[in-house]
Amino acid sequence: MMIVDLVDEVDFKEMLKGIGAPISESMTLEDVQHLVAEWKTQSSENVTKLDELIVELNNDQITVLPEVQSVIDIFKSLS
Repeated sequence: MMIVDLVDEVDFKEMLKGIGAPISESMTLEDVQHLVAEWKTQSSENVTKLDELIVELNNDQITVLPEVQSVIDIFKSLS
């Protein structure tokens, strides 16, 4: 049996909070997208942390829900 990690909105927000992004669980994904895009511009360390998270989420063993993937794709385009 193959076990696949599934990343939903709650997991994604927890991951972002884990790298220091100042988001809350009550935020919409659209709000998260805008806030994290701004947060990323505040330091090169934030850029590195977000880029590393994106690489991790693009792992073949991780399944990301489409609404979360669309936010990730926007973050990738900001690089």
